[in-house]
Amino acid sequence: MGYREPGVAPMAGPFVLGIDAGTGGCKAVAYDLDGRVVAESFVEYPVLHPRVDWAEQDPMDWWNATVKALRNVARRVAIEDIEALAVTSQREAFTPLDAEGRVLANA
Repeated sequence: MGYREPGVAPMAGPFVLGIDAGTGGCKAVAYDLDGRVVAESFVEYPVLHPRVDWAEQDPMDWWNATVKALRNVARRVAIEDIEALAVTSQREAFTPLDAEGRVLANA
């Protein structure tokens, strides 16, 4: 079950779900099988500049934005009708983790 808006029935599928974790935010889009957008959400996250000419991001911002974007889409579509998933992200981002999977530093 998705996170439904009260009084709003989810659209029936089947659907293809796309997730794009880009430089400025995460976008989630549900398409019908004819390629029409049926639901979408974009959640922005910041780029940090700890020094001149440096750019970093907090990986937890990526995660939280992805979760929020997916929840927003799940309010509009029947998630059990999602038949395929495509995921893309910003180039060669690197996230160091400890042995328990906790983030050690910004990416």
